[in-house]
Amino acid sequence: MTLPSRLFALAAIVSLAILTPSLRADIPGSPVSEERVNELVALTREVSEAEKTLLSSEVLPEVEKRYFARHPELVKPAVPLQKNQFAVEWTRKAIAGRLDELIPLPSQAEQERLAAEKYPIYKIGDRVTVTYWASVNKQATIEGVITALRNGNVQINNSVRFAVTHMKGIEGNEAEMLKMDARNSGELRKAFIEEMMRDLD
Repeated sequence: MTLPSRLFALAAIVSLAILTPSLRADIPGSPVSEERVNELVALTREVSEAEKTLLSSEVLPEVEKRYFARHPELVKPAVPLQKNQFAVEWTRKAIAGRLDELIPLPSQAEQERLAAEKYPIYKIGDRVTVTYWASVNKQATIEGVITALRNGNVQINNSVRFAVTHMKGIEGNEAEMLKMDARNSGELRKAFIEEMMRDLD
């Protein structure tokens, strides 16, 4: 599962809670409602941990399926409580205070790991397959280990050396060139972390 937005988690659980038919008979803040919220939190965590390949948009349906499998007595036609603002706000507040528990904010190390996955940077010793312009009209492909990478130049297998700019204009090379540009990739990593943490806050 991709790292879900805390706002998504809040909206998902609230949506499920207010659409639960028997909630109409509950008083927000009562033991019954508190128990439901606790169970939904636990189910969402369970799904997030067990189904790591699920996209954020697929978490709610899976939670809903498991919830109603545990409570078949609740599966019956009902008018959604979308207009019951008191119930909605109570559920929202009950969940909001537990988002750190449900979806902890990633640590600094985790932030850096996610950014590195998004924008990888090649280093000496990495094995690559690179296509570049060997001359004005001729492309060449080399596979091997990066033995030098600095000042806009890359050397592979201690033999072939060329400017990274010689990779321009070849399909698929844009991403490869970025991996050889530590400065720009580093800036993109920084922006990625800032945006991610802003979304999760």
